[in-house]
Amino acid sequence: MVENIQGLASKAREKRKEGEFQDAIRLYSQCIELAGEDKAFHLSNRAITYMEAGDYSLELEDYKYLVVITDSRFIPDDYFIYQGICHLYLEQSQEVLPVWKKGLTAPYTDAAGGVVLPSLILYGAERIGDPEAERLALHLLEKPATRGSEGWPGAIVPFLLGRIDTDEFLNVAHSTSSEVLRARWQCQADFYIGLRAIRGGQFSKSKDAFRRCSNNPYGCYEAEYFLARWEVMNNFPDPAFD
Repeated sequence: MVENIQGLASKAREKRKEGEFQDAIRLYSQCIELAGEDKAFHLSNRAITYMEAGDYSLELEDYKYLVVITDSRFIPDDYFIYQGICHLYLEQSQEVLPVWKKGLTAPYTDAAGGVVLPSLILYGAERIGDPEAERLALHLLEKPATRGSEGWPGAIVPFLLGRIDTDEFLNVAHSTSSEVLRARWQCQADFYIGLRAIRGGQFSKSKDAFRRCSNNPYGCYEAEYFLARWEVMNNFPDPAFD
């Protein structure tokens, strides 16, 4: 049984890499059915494949279900991050920030201890035009700011707060010897370069950064990629969703 699931999952990954998303979804669905109570991993893979396929409603259902079936001690903030992105694509902008704020209580966060979600709340606040959410995001970012620019994604904080420049920021993003990780971190870096540019009124620079992020070959592994892709698909709306 385990070998069968592993084989199906391997085929699903290949189909996803080849852009055959519906086949990948079908295979992940089989994995979910066979896995029983241990289906969270396959459900998460199906959810992100739904996003790549443009099936945002089904993706949202999967992420909501993941929150329900996962032990509350082990829920990652990713489940809420991607729910918010789904709402964005579904033109439900009023739901984006509430679900991201809910994710702040998730016990599992990024490697830097939870800098990505506050950074995304800052993005949402800027795009939606919510001063209260902006104040919350900046307050939350101040907490890990004392860690400085060592490591990734920790460098996002001093960069968004204007304490390091773009070159310093990119030096951290390029500090890994792994080509795949470097590409993924570059994707994230481009997104936050775009966000900082928006906040500074440099809209041409923000568009270029979001385009780079949305064209990253490994972007599908990062939440920021899907936000940048939304920016490009919607012709960089300014200054808010509504």
